[in-house]
Amino acid sequence: MKRSDEEIAQAAVKAIQWDSIIPSDKVKVIVEHGSITLIGEVEYNYQREKAYMDMKYLYGVKNVINNIIIKPMINIISTYLSQFNNI
Repeated sequence: MKRSDEEIAQAAVKAIQWDSIIPSDKVKVIVEHGSITLIGEVEYNYQREKAYMDMKYLYGVKNVINNIIIKPMINIISTYLSQFNNI
């Protein structure tokens, strides 16, 4: 039995919502012909990779394209350098 794109999308959204590592409000799922595309922004690479792994083994998924961007909340280099300006 083949799973429809709508069924795959529902399962994918639930998987993202159930995974406490992934900020579900920051990641969106698009399903076309059994292929999932992930889009959005997260703070850490492990969140990006976890979202991919959550999708990879869902029943009916043929392919996962991970277009999630890593966007840290703060710029670590700027914060580090600003400490030296205060000396």
